[in-house]
Amino acid sequence: MSTSLCLTSWGKHVRSSGNIATDAYEGWPPLKAYIQGHLDVEFGPLLLSDNLIMDSTEFDHLTRSPPPGLVHASQSLLELASHGYIELRDYGSLLNSRAAAIKNATEVKLGATEHFLKEIRHSVNTWDAIAPNFSIPIGRADDPIANLPVGIIHALSADGKAINNANAIEIRKVLFSKKRFSTHERELLAEIARPYFDHAHSCLALTNALNSPIFDWADLRPVYDAILFANIHDAKPLEQQIPKARELFSVSLPNWEPSNVQEFLAALKNSHVRDFRQFIQDASEQQTGFDSALLNQLLGDLAKSKHIAGKVSTTGNVIATLFGVATSFFDGGITASVLTSGGTLAGQEVANKGIEKYLYRDSGWFLCLAQAKQGTKGK
Repeated sequence: MSTSLCLTSWGKHVRSSGNIATDAYEGWPPLKAYIQGHLDVEFGPLLLSDNLIMDSTEFDHLTRSPPPGLVHASQSLLELASHGYIELRDYGSLLNSRAAAIKNATEVKLGATEHFLKEIRHSVNTWDAIAPNFSIPIGRADDPIANLPVGIIHALSADGKAINNANAIEIRKVLFSKKRFSTHERELLAEIARPYFDHAHSCLALTNALNSPIFDWADLRPVYDAILFANIHDAKPLEQQIPKARELFSVSLPNWEPSNVQEFLAALKNSHVRDFRQFIQDASEQQTGFDSALLNQLLGDLAKSKHIAGKVSTTGNVIATLFGVATSFFDGGITASVLTSGGTLAGQEVANKGIEKYLYRDSGWFLCLAQAKQGTKGK
């Protein structure tokens, strides 16, 4: 069954207040700063879907006149569209027809902002950790507008304060305070929360209108998830799998995520992409946590498999792919002994054909990523 993801654009939401301040990333879809030093589409979680839905206006803007730093992302979007991966829709019309309901939902939440402090703090902390990855490539490393969380920016604006780091410190003290809040502090908390609530309710409107889960910026998901899962019947399975895919690539396999559109398309066309989706689905349902030892464990299990004995066949190529690509993207987490044993096994013959079934069954998801890195389509 075909699956779609609705790609959000930050700032493409109904605003409950005409005074909501914006930041440096207005109109941007979820992006990622790759180790190569460029910003591009966040490809890893997109392997869970067969196609993307995107706002037509923002697609035209990003592909015709990309902002500084978004050249790679612009080219990737054009390439994905040329392969029929992107469906363009008019988000503006969809949201305008639901604007009153969205504004009302935000106003209701603003009356209970303190119930969402955990998620708002999480959103702020998440952006603080990743902001330099975006502000530096666009040449705005020292610009508070490009580095401060959007909730902080809006609260400063609503309070009539200059948007700078010194004033942001005072807003943060209120947000992370454990004491009882004064009336003015509650008003500040509501203004910190407002852009997150507006965005979340707009996303809920889109996911319901398009019958598609939302693919959003990582720092915006905590508040969205809190609102979404409060009505669990509205949640779609992919909503819970996206954070799990992000966890896999950020914690366990940072060098194995497709980092350009060619690798992404190679992985998407690989028959083992279904194994990747099943792997993430199982991890999500079983609440399996990923850690930095996952790759080491995976390669160790393959290398020490008692099924491997001796016959040059397709299996030898499979193992060679797994270990060969691992060495190419060695990140210090793989022990020399594992790599040595893996390389030896790859050159041996395999007597028991059952190993092929074992490899494809348990490691097909990894093979999909490995073959994409090699630029091959796979079986």
